[in-house]
Amino acid sequence: MTIASEEDKTAIQKQVSELEVTWDNVSKASNTRSARLEDALLQSETLHKAVNVLLEWFSDALTKLRFAGSLPDEEPEALQQLEDHQKYANEFLMHF
Repeated sequence: MTIASEEDKTAIQKQVSELEVTWDNVSKASNTRSARLEDALLQSETLHKAVNVLLEWFSDALTKLRFAGSLPDEEPEALQQLEDHQKYANEFLMHF
């Protein structure tokens, strides 16, 4: 086995140093990416829950509107139906 010359030792040490710096950069980038992926997962779970709540609300709204019937002929009944629709619209806006 031969011993490396001083010039070879210096070149090898430089390469090892560059490799360590590159590895540190890769590790930092990997950690950053992992953190961003975890954040994205949390955001997607939040969105999934919100979408499910909204879908449930839409289903309820469709059922209520389907069975609401036609507009009443009498003004007090029409005003009551309008008030009910307004309450339902306000309930919808609370989800946002």
